[in-house]
Parts: sequence; structure tokens; C-alpha cells
Amino acid sequence: MTAMEEIPRKPYAMVMLIACAASIALGIGIAAIAGAAGEHGGDQTRVMLAIGLTMLAGLSLCALPLAGPPLVTAERWGLMVLMASVGRTLLVLSAMVVLVEALGLPRQAIGYGLLSGALLMMFAEAGIAVHLLMKRERLRESSRGVLHPAANPSVSAPLSSQAAVESGSVSSGSAL
Repeated sequence: MTAMEEIPRKPYAMVMLIACAASIALGIGIAAIAGAAGEHGGDQTRVMLAIGLTMLAGLSLCALPLAGPPLVTAERWGLMVLMASVGRTLLVLSAMVVLVEALGLPRQAIGYGLLSGALLMMFAEAGIAVHLLMKRERLRESSRGVLHPAANPSVSAPLSSQAAVESGSVSSGSAL
């Protein structure tokens, strides 16, 4: 088994920093809209601060995939991203319970604000992780001399059933 190429951590870090800033803005914006529709006008500052701090705490979980060997090897990088995402989800759900039940902040503003911010970070994290892992896999395949069938025109795609019947390779009287 050959050693895997290390995942470049800088693109992951940059995307997650941008996603965190965007998730804070989105979460606060949605909370403001939800708060304006609700009856809790005085809690708006506390809600915005709670959402911003929760999203920043969620960003801290990005440190796990950014750690290098021996803690995070190339083979385990994808699992570390998954663990960070699960941890962030649990953090957001826990924060929602504490902020709504213990501190009495408005349920709708906190729920919509935190969930929208967390979903944005999740989509960004999944997107960059898939991109980086696919890029590494393409490099690994090209170094072994294996090309993806779509990139190799000498490998023909399988015939569709209609084309097979028209070419005569399948008899029309065969049982299905």
C-alpha cells in the first residue's frame, strides 16, 4: 500500500473562515427577521451575541482537521472533518437548548438563526472536504497510471439496452 498524499489544509481553513463569517451574518440576519416578527424586542442584542459566539465556537472545531501528523494522518483526514461536523452539530443543538430553556431567549429567533448558520457551515465544510478528497484521489490515480473512464476515450461506455437490441447483440426473443 502506497502512502497517501497529504491534504492541503490551507484551502480548508480559508473556506471555513469565510463560511464562519457568512454563517454569523446569516444567523444574525435571520434571527433579526424572526425577532422582528416575534414579541421579544429587547432580547435582540443578546440573541445576536449568542448566535455569533456559538458560530465562533463551532469554528474552533475546525482545528481538529487542521492538525497535522501524527494526530491527523492523510488516511484519517476525512474522518476528522466528519468528527468536526458532528461536534459542531452537537454544539449548536446544545446551545439552542441552553439559550432557549435556561436563559429564556426567544425560541424562534435562536432556532432559525443557529440552524441557518450551522447549515451554511456544514454545506461549506462538506463541499471543500469532498473537493480536496477527490483532488487527492485523482492525483493518486494518475500517479498509478489509472484514468477515470470518462477521461479515457479508449474505454467505451456500455451499450444501452436499446442500442444493444439495434446492434443485434441481444435477441429480441429473449426472456426478461
